[in-house]
Amino acid sequence: MYGIGRAALNGAFVEAFPEACFCQPGWEPYSESDPQRLIQTAVALTGGVNHVNRSMGLSDIYPFVLSEHGRHKLAYVHNWLRGGTQGL
Repeated sequence: MYGIGRAALNGAFVEAFPEACFCQPGWEPYSESDPQRLIQTAVALTGGVNHVNRSMGLSDIYPFVLSEHGRHKLAYVHNWLRGGTQGL
């Protein structure tokens, strides 16, 4: 992961994914309240990593597509976990 952090610091991902949260200084994924934003960020990051792997002739690290049903499940679990940590 060192290369990805380095690329983000050098602006490579900022240019490729300007809307992604991981490009914003100080963004903390564990405190993100919007699960869709978190999922979009994960999709953008894994897409970038997959492109790097493909450029080196390697297979994708994350070769799956998240279905709408899968996104809803992830959002449910994220909201449930956040509620538990906040005592709700």
